[in-house]
Amino acid sequence: MKGVFGIPKIAKKTYKKHQINIPIFAMIYNNILKSISSSKMSRKTIKSTVNKNLYARSGNECAFPDCKTQLYDKNGTNISEICHIEAASEGGARFNKNSNDEYRSSYDNLILLCCNHHEEIDQNPEKYPVSFLKKMKANHETEVNKKIDPLEIINKNPSLISEVVEKLSHFSLEDDSKPPKDAPNIEEKIKYNHVIEYQSIIEHYALYDAILEPIYKELEVGGSSKKQNLLQYIKTLYLEEKKNYTIEQVRENADIIFRNIEGKLSTEVSEKTEILSYQEIRIGVLVVMVNAFMQCKILEKPK
Repeated sequence: MKGVFGIPKIAKKTYKKHQINIPIFAMIYNNILKSISSSKMSRKTIKSTVNKNLYARSGNECAFPDCKTQLYDKNGTNISEICHIEAASEGGARFNKNSNDEYRSSYDNLILLCCNHHEEIDQNPEKYPVSFLKKMKANHETEVNKKIDPLEIINKNPSLISEVVEKLSHFSLEDDSKPPKDAPNIEEKIKYNHVIEYQSIIEHYALYDAILEPIYKELEVGGSSKKQNLLQYIKTLYLEEKKNYTIEQVRENADIIFRNIEGKLSTEVSEKTEILSYQEIRIGVLVVMVNAFMQCKILEKPK
C-alpha cells in the first residue's frame, strides 16, 4: 500500500524513524524504481535488492578515490550512475565473454560513480582494469563503514539483531560439527587467514557478541534450533565459496569470501523484510557473521 508521495507506508515509516527527509526520500525512492524499470536491455535486469545494497553501502558518494560528488544532491535528484565493472554487453569496457548475465548484473560487478568518473573508467579500460575497480569499490565501502556507529543504530532499534537472526535461521541443515573447544583468539585467526579489508570490522563487531549471545541463549532455553540452523547455514555458504579455491587460495582471498557471504546474507534478509533499512540489515548480518567467524564457521582455523 502506498502513502503520501507514492512511498509504501512501511518504507516511509522506516526512513522517518531514521530522520530522513520524507520528500527527499520520495524522490530517491522513485528514482531508484525508475532506474530499475529502465535498465532492461539484452542483459538481466538489476534486482531491486542489488540497487538498495549499492546505495546503502555507498555513503552517498562516488566511489572514485578522492571524489566527494554526492550521488543524490540536496534536492534528492539522483546524479549517480550504476556502472559495470565487466561490461554488460560485448564491445563494452572490460567485457568478459566467459561470464554470464546473472553475474554481470550482480552486486559484485556493479559500482556507483558520478557521470564524469563513469566516463573516465570506460574510456580508459587499460588504466582501470577489473582488479583496480574491485579494489576501489572495496576501499570505498571500508571507508564508509568506518563512519557508521553500529551501537547508535542498535540502540535506536534494539530488535534489529533478533530480526536478522529470525530471517536467517529457517534453514534446517545437518551439522555434525561441534563448537571448537579451543577456539583461536580473534587476532590469531585474522592473521592466519590474511584478513585485511575486514580486519577492523571483525575486531569491532566482535564487541557485539555480548548482545547476540543472550539472543541465542534465549532461543536455546525455548528448545529452538535456530542458532544451530543459522550457524550451519553460514558454514554452508562458506563451503560453497571454498570450492572455488585451494586452501592457500582461501587465505589469499579471505576478504573476497567474507564479502561474498555478507552480500548473500544481506540479500536474503532484505528480500524477507521491509521493516529494517539496509544499513540495519548490514549491521545485524555482520554481528552474526563475526560470531560465526569466531566459532570457525567462516574461514580456516589456525593450525
